Amino acid sequence: MDSIASFKKAYEQWQNSLAATFAVGGEKGSGKSTFLNLTIDAELNGEPVHHIDMQSTIWTEGQLVELLASELEIIAGDNIDDLIGIAVGFAAQGILKIYSEDL
Repeated sequence: MDSIASFKKAYEQWQNSLAATFAVGGEKGSGKSTFLNLTIDAELNGEPVHHIDMQSTIWTEGQLVELLASELEIIAGDNIDDLIGIAVGFAAQGILKIYSEDL
């Protein structure tokens, strides 16, 4: 399945209140951000998108939880499961897009 088709499938699942994930990986400068920007512009039809620009490498689960909670302006627990529970409600407000050239 190509990347755009994978994105469309995940987005359709999300629209139907089903769990959906989509990840883009690649080397620095390989076009990850360009792909995401073009796909979001073409496929999301004006849905709100929350951008998080990660400036450094995340080494621990705690660091990831702290960054996402801070950026989303939510109070999260100490682990990913706590954050996911809170983020599910947040996701109803739009799509979350995380940028990182370092990860």
